[in-house]
Amino acid sequence: MRRYIIDPFQPNQEVVDVAAQVLRKGGVVLHPTETVYGLAVVYDNEPALQKVRRLKGRQAYQPFSIMINDLHWIERLTGIRDAVLLAFLRRVFPAPLTILLPRIRSLDIAYWNQFEYLGFRLPDHPLSRALVEGVRKPMITTSANRSGRPAPSSPEDLDPLIRDGVDVFLDGGETRFKVPSTIVQISWPQRDIKCIRSGAIDFGKIKSIFFETLEN
Repeated sequence: MRRYIIDPFQPNQEVVDVAAQVLRKGGVVLHPTETVYGLAVVYDNEPALQKVRRLKGRQAYQPFSIMINDLHWIERLTGIRDAVLLAFLRRVFPAPLTILLPRIRSLDIAYWNQFEYLGFRLPDHPLSRALVEGVRKPMITTSANRSGRPAPSSPEDLDPLIRDGVDVFLDGGETRFKVPSTIVQISWPQRDIKCIRSGAIDFGKIKSIFFETLEN
């Protein structure tokens, strides 16, 4: 495991390039987000996805969220093309928010085709977005904890088994929100939204924006 001290708001590009290269080769990167510390691999490398699952002790049927830096990936991966949905997404992202959307197309990576919904994160966090830009494709993001344990918001909270099991550890100190992202699920044909997990951003605010967008 290689450890780098990094400023998550003004990340050193050389360090980002090192981490991105590791990700492109199928490695696992431990890094801060604006919410908690996360484990990242590229979304379309199934062996890497399984490595993260084993590190966390997570069941195979539990999905990971997909971290993006451009909204076009949501259309590309879900198959949904809708101007109203896009307008809503533009209003709420970037944010400490995960949005679950129905998947209406098959993907080349079999892992994702077992899930009816895909979760997307477009974080308000320069380092996280720089990593996505560095690999030039989405990454998965999942809290860097053993399944069932609290999500870590500082390097001191990290489980040594997690920390020592990754290829690169980007140490950015304590995270901003210190709690996981809020998760909402949108059933798009029904125009329905519900809260799956309370977190760093108020669900009432997201719900209000959702219905305002539908009305306009």
